Amino acid sequence: MSFQDGASFSVNFDDTYELLEEPFDIRPDIIIPPGDYDFREVSVSYASNRSASLSGDIQYRDGSFWDGHRKYVTGGLRVRFNEHIAVSGSYERNSVDLTEGSFVTNLGTVNLDWSFTPRMFLNAFVQYNSDTDAWLSNIRFNLIHRPLSDVFIVWNETRQSGLTLRSVIVKYTHMFSF
Repeated sequence: MSFQDGASFSVNFDDTYELLEEPFDIRPDIIIPPGDYDFREVSVSYASNRSASLSGDIQYRDGSFWDGHRKYVTGGLRVRFNEHIAVSGSYERNSVDLTEGSFVTNLGTVNLDWSFTPRMFLNAFVQYNSDTDAWLSNIRFNLIHRPLSDVFIVWNETRQSGLTLRSVIVKYTHMFSF
């Protein structure tokens, strides 16, 4: 359902089949055995108008997952300060009960979008995954120096188990007319 103010509401029923020919580790201590699996899930979601100064969304899913059950909830909030700056955050939680074991995962994200000019942008993304106890950061600067021609500078950083991995990427694109 779409509303006149730009918001939306939906209810979905999904029925999926999967044949697993080999076992796989869904977690280090939980192995899904080969077999036929039917996934039946219902989801309910609402999202307000993202062009508003304050917007949000929420979703709930419940259904079968491999040989067990999964409950999933996610929610997000976005604040648009003006036409140049917006900040958003979200939280996601999966609660899974399987014959082989149970687990809960949490994922949190924060985004910053900053448009200095119509041709110069900065995007920052930070994520925390409780399952792997990992922090991921990605900061991207984009300058459009002429139509279809950009300069990107990207900083990536991952922190997990006392290990920090960093990278800087510079990308230049230039449109040629011929």
